[in-house]
Amino acid sequence: MEQGLHVSVVIPAYRSATILPELVQRLEDTFRVEGINYEIIIVNDCSPDDGATWDCIQRLTTEHTGIVGIDLQKNSGQFNATMCGMEQAKGDLIITMDDDLQHAPEAVPLLLDTIQSGNADCVMASFPSKRHSLVRNLGSLLVRSTYRIFHGLPRGIRMSSFRCMTSDVAAHAIRHRTRSPVLGAILIKSSRRIVNVEVDHHPRASGSSGYGIGRLVKATLDNIFLATTFPLRIFTYLGIIISTISVLGSGYYATQFVLKGTGAPGFTTLVLLQLFLIGITSIGLGLMGEYIDRIIDEVDHRPRWHVRHKVESDELED
Repeated sequence: MEQGLHVSVVIPAYRSATILPELVQRLEDTFRVEGINYEIIIVNDCSPDDGATWDCIQRLTTEHTGIVGIDLQKNSGQFNATMCGMEQAKGDLIITMDDDLQHAPEAVPLLLDTIQSGNADCVMASFPSKRHSLVRNLGSLLVRSTYRIFHGLPRGIRMSSFRCMTSDVAAHAIRHRTRSPVLGAILIKSSRRIVNVEVDHHPRASGSSGYGIGRLVKATLDNIFLATTFPLRIFTYLGIIISTISVLGSGYYATQFVLKGTGAPGFTTLVLLQLFLIGITSIGLGLMGEYIDRIIDEVDHRPRWHVRHKVESDELED
């Protein structure tokens, strides 16, 4: 491990008052065994638990050194909370990890050793098997597919919120001012030198994940709509194809009428065709609405997060 290295750990916290003390203690023990200077930045993403998470963070700043606590005024989402912490980080290397102990603090030195080898700007943990629910695993698979298709994720690389990056990559990521950031996609744009290191994934210490089906769907849509206009292009091409078929069909029935004196076959065909076109039009309008909604969000220039309070340990590790 490089001497004099200063590491910042960023942890977005959401309803995790019962887990944070163990997480901080294990991180502290790991860093001290390795002789690493550190700071642990915990961002409370407006947890709906009557202030329990923020009270826990404030208590940790008095019981440990090297702790920075940030309390957001409103729920900003995991990615924004993480980027808020990254903006405050002072380390040479920045680690991001979840607050539920599924990412083992004891695996942090492995990420640090890998990135210090000089072959990567960002190291992502890769898990042989994940201890998530079936729905969460399927959702993660779908999100990972969108990274590969729409963001150019290198083949063989797996995305994870347990990651280590250089301060330069973190600074580049923070300069992205989008209101709905997809942090993994931003990191892909910030550097192509991304590698994986295999670590174990552990069961959640307590509680349940804040990522339900709704959040997974939103993450997938953000991954698509914030990266490409390809869905709209599909409807352009579909419109051209349908128009061509309509012209050819009209020519065919007109020929039939002239040669045989028969009318076009009836009412059912017409109704089915109209229903098909109405359905296609509705989906297209819905896609346009998704893009317009995100455009309005971006041009509104609202702050990405609001910091209500910030507390620090009296003595930071340096």
